[in-house]
Order: sequence, then C-alpha cells, then structure tokens
Amino acid sequence: MTVEQLARADLPGKRTEDTRGRTKMRKLTIDRAIWLRGEGFYISALLRGSDAKMCCVGIYLEACGVSRDVLVDVHVAEDVKDLPEEARWLRKYRDKDGAGLYETNDSTDYQDEHVREDRIAAAFARNGVEVEYVGKGRQVIWF
Repeated sequence: MTVEQLARADLPGKRTEDTRGRTKMRKLTIDRAIWLRGEGFYISALLRGSDAKMCCVGIYLEACGVSRDVLVDVHVAEDVKDLPEEARWLRKYRDKDGAGLYETNDSTDYQDEHVREDRIAAAFARNGVEVEYVGKGRQVIWF
C-alpha cells in the first residue's frame, strides 16, 4: 500500500450509519511519513508542493474527496473552494477546534509528539472524526 493510500484508507467520503440508523464517527488515518507538522505556520501547507507533505487538515480534506491540485500550497481550509459539507467546520478559522488544529499541527514547541497527536485527535473527535496514527514517529536529533 502506498503512503497516499494509507493516509485515506479508512475514511469514506460520507459518514456511515450503524444498524440503528445513528451516525457513526468517521475515521481518519494519518500516516506519520507524509504528515507535515512542527515546522511553523508560514512554511506549512495543506499540501506542501516542494515535498508533498500534508498537514493534518490537508490529509483530512483529501480523504473527504478534495483534489490534491486544490490543496497545493494552500495554508487553511477556508481558502479551499467548494469545501465538502463534512469539512465545513474547518472554515471557522477562529473557532477553537479549527484554529487549534493549525496551531497544534504547526507549532515548533512540542517535544513530545504524543501530546501533539492527542490534541489533534481530540479536536477532530469533537467534530465527529476519530483519528488513528500509523507509521513511525518523527525522528528528533538533538545536538
């Protein structure tokens, strides 16, 4: 399975219903190999054209069906034209969860990646999306 396939493997285009007709939480798989994080907001992007790395919001938008062409070098979801219904909560950039995702994803202050991952998963969960991380974590080299 390719890195791109792993990034969107478990996320259907729409929320699904369980056997009782209730909406189930969607699942998003974030592959750490392509996940762009911890490098600062100004060099981050939904999909960074220089190396094809994606922030967590970019991975989610692609899984929701947004074309990679639309995501290249765009910084926030509110700048994406024709945002899918299930991703419209991301338009509220000043919203706690929307803004929090970008701040947490891009911050250079996290020395413990598990804290970053937990905070991102919590913001997505509040909006009906369960996050699973796969692949090896970032390697931090201390000098």
